[in-house]
Amino acid sequence: MKTQHIISIVFASLLVAYVLFAMVFFPAARTTTICREVSIDIRDADQRAYVTTREISDYLVGTCGSLIGDSVDHALLSSVEQILVEHPMLRTAEAWCSPEGIIHLSVTQRQPVFRVMGDENYFIDTDRRRMPTRTSTAAYVPVVTGRVPLHFAAGELFDFICWLEQDDYWWAQIEQIHIVSPKRIELVPRVGTGVIVLGTLEDYPAKLRKLRKLYQDGFSSFGWNNDYAEVDLRFRGQVVCRK
Repeated sequence: MKTQHIISIVFASLLVAYVLFAMVFFPAARTTTICREVSIDIRDADQRAYVTTREISDYLVGTCGSLIGDSVDHALLSSVEQILVEHPMLRTAEAWCSPEGIIHLSVTQRQPVFRVMGDENYFIDTDRRRMPTRTSTAAYVPVVTGRVPLHFAAGELFDFICWLEQDDYWWAQIEQIHIVSPKRIELVPRVGTGVIVLGTLEDYPAKLRKLRKLYQDGFSSFGWNNDYAEVDLRFRGQVVCRK
């Protein structure tokens, strides 16, 4: 056997022995990253401020303890993501770890569409879910008062308010929505002293079209000198004004 061939065999044997030695005595070195720092980024912080990085950090510590010194793997990162999206003010969460041991957390906040102020006080968010209110945070969204069942707020009422938001004219006209009952919904306008009685939410685009025509072709001619207590849209083809 040639000397060069013998040397190759010896070298290969030593290499295999070293790999086996490393796998037995240094398993952590090949598979484990230790968390040394947690970095939190609120991606939409410039648009809304319902939660702070300090609050998120405290929430994590209170829920799963400090991550510093923990071994980082896929299961841990998935668990952290799940814990974060259960926070009442967060909508999405992503977690990943850098080779240096920094866990990066990227979150977005829930976005309210309107606020309910009645027997209970809460927001409905873009996912039609109930969202808590906070005295420290202002959200400039439509206000709904009266008797507002949650299923109604997250269903028909949500659709109606989204429709209003897409209509520049009515979005500028309506200041508040009051729910006497699902069959009597009142709109409080920014102009005038009376309320607009919409009735049910059935066929609301047609109801508001006839009111807009009255505003433009009728009230614009003789003005708002005689304010009405109610402008009633519940009758087909008519607008009934009551003092």
